[in-house]
Amino acid sequence: MTLSTSLTFSQAAQQMRTIQDTITKTQTQISTGLQLTAASDNTASSVAIANLNSALSRQQSYLDTIGTVGDQLSFQQQAITTSQKDMNSLSQLALQAASGTVNSGDLKNIASQMSSLRADLAARANSRDVNGSFVFSGGRSGTAPFAPGANGATAYQGDQTGVAVAINDQQSVNVDRPGTQVFIAVSRTATDGTVSQTGFFQSIDDLIAATQSGDQAGITRGIGELSTLGEGINAAQASVANDQNVVTQQQTLIQQTQLQLKTSLSRIQDSDYTTTITDLQKESLSLQASQQSFAQISQLSLFNFLK
Repeated sequence: MTLSTSLTFSQAAQQMRTIQDTITKTQTQISTGLQLTAASDNTASSVAIANLNSALSRQQSYLDTIGTVGDQLSFQQQAITTSQKDMNSLSQLALQAASGTVNSGDLKNIASQMSSLRADLAARANSRDVNGSFVFSGGRSGTAPFAPGANGATAYQGDQTGVAVAINDQQSVNVDRPGTQVFIAVSRTATDGTVSQTGFFQSIDDLIAATQSGDQAGITRGIGELSTLGEGINAAQASVANDQNVVTQQQTLIQQTQLQLKTSLSRIQDSDYTTTITDLQKESLSLQASQQSFAQISQLSLFNFLK
C-alpha cells in the first residue's frame, strides 16, 4: 500500500511538472512572439527559419549596396546635367562669335564668358562623392581625372577601369565611370590630312583662343567640335539614366522579395497570439485541476492512517 501511495504521489507530481513546463513554454511564446523557443522544438522549422533569415540578410546586403550605387549615379547625373547646360551655353556663345556682327571687344567678352563655362565644366568633370572620391576617374578614384599634364594642357589622368558592384546574384552595375566616356575627345583633321585625337578641354581651349583672337576658321572648327563633345555628354547622360532605372527596378524587386520572405518567415516563426493565449488558459486550468486533485489525494484517510 505504501508503494502504491508513493507511486500515486510521484505520478501526480510529475504530471504537474509537465503541465508547468508546458505553461512556461507557452508564456515564452507569448513574450517573444515566436512559436519555437528552442531549435529542438521542430528541427525542420528551425532549418527553414535559418534559411529564410539567411536569404533576408543577403537581400538586405544587396539593398544597402543599391543605396550606395544610387548615390554614386546621382553624383554622376548631377555633374552631367550641369555639363549639358554649360555645353549649350558654349555653343550659343560660339555661334554669336561666328555671326560676323561682333567686334574685337565683343569677341574678348565672349571668350571671357567661355572661360567661365570651361572652368565650370572642369569642376563638373572633377566632381567628388561624399567620401571625397572622384566619380569620373574610373578605377583611380583618388586621382583627379582632368588635370594639367606634362605639357601644361589638361589631360585625362584616370584609367578606363569601371568598378562593377553586384546588385543581385546575376547583375552588376559600374559605379565608377571613366571620364573619357563623358568628356570625350574629338577627331581633328589637319591641313595636311592627318587625323589626331584632341581632348575635350583642349578643344574648348582652342575655341576660346580662336574667339579671343577673332580667328573665324578656328571658331567654325570649334562649333563643329562642340557638337561632337555635346553628343558624348548626352550619350553619357542616357547611360547613367539607364543604370539608374536598372537600380530602381532592382530595388523594387528586392523589396518585394523581402516582403515575401518575411511573410514566409512569419508563418513559420511567429506565434498566433489568440491561439497561444487560449492554450495558456487551458494549461493553467489543467494545472489547477491537477493541484486540486493532488491536494485531495494527500488528504485521503489512507494518508492519515499512515501517520
